[in-house]
Amino acid sequence: MLRRIRNPITLIYGDRSQFNRQDDLQEQRQALTNAQRIVVPGGHNLPIDAPAAIADAILSS
Repeated sequence: MLRRIRNPITLIYGDRSQFNRQDDLQEQRQALTNAQRIVVPGGHNLPIDAPAAIADAILSS
């Protein structure tokens, strides 16, 4: 299903998130080859951990 996405996509990850499993990230890289990937300081709850970084990512996309 991810391979069918044609719109620009930005994936934002927290550098301390325990939900970033390597197998999942690898599948995402293979399926979303043109996605922009951003890593920001924080865990799984990025709107609380890094709201300014998320806003910057949105504004620069």
